[in-house]
Amino acid sequence: MQVELLNKAGFIFQSPTGISVEWMALFEQWKDYKEHKTPHRQTLKTTKYQHLYKWVWRQRKNRDKLSTTQVELLNKAGFVWHSAHEVTWMDRFEQWKEYY
Repeated sequence: MQVELLNKAGFIFQSPTGISVEWMALFEQWKDYKEHKTPHRQTLKTTKYQHLYKWVWRQRKNRDKLSTTQVELLNKAGFVWHSAHEVTWMDRFEQWKEYY
């Protein structure tokens, strides 16, 4: 709520590394989710985590627009750059190529 009010007032959040405070906050939320997700693997698509699901999607889609520091932070935290669907599809595609 405080961040939203500051945003509406035109406040610019910037850390010394050049990464926005908002991005860092979502990055920390994602790391916390990843570390503490429930045993039944509650997905990011649930309403509770919808904002993180969208954030993860944007990171994947805009990887070439992220700073080197952002990519390094994500990589060190174990960020998966492809969705499970894409990995499965690619795995099947490679299997298909080997078969034919």
